Amino acid sequence: MKLNHTVFIKFLSGRSCKYRNVKKVDTDIDYSMYQLTDKDGMQVFIDSKVIEYIEFGNAVEIIEH
Repeated sequence: MKLNHTVFIKFLSGRSCKYRNVKKVDTDIDYSMYQLTDKDGMQVFIDSKVIEYIEFGNAVEIIEH
């Protein structure tokens, strides 16, 4: 699924979601929370406790804090 600016998330509930035009993903060193920022500056916060699987496109910048 390596689409450039796409993040694919499968949740524990069975639902899945594809976020497009993602420029960067901020996370802490334990990967307990993800902050997705798109090209327009909009942000989405996702707790890792609800994520079963996450895949990042090859052009998404991942920043650990």
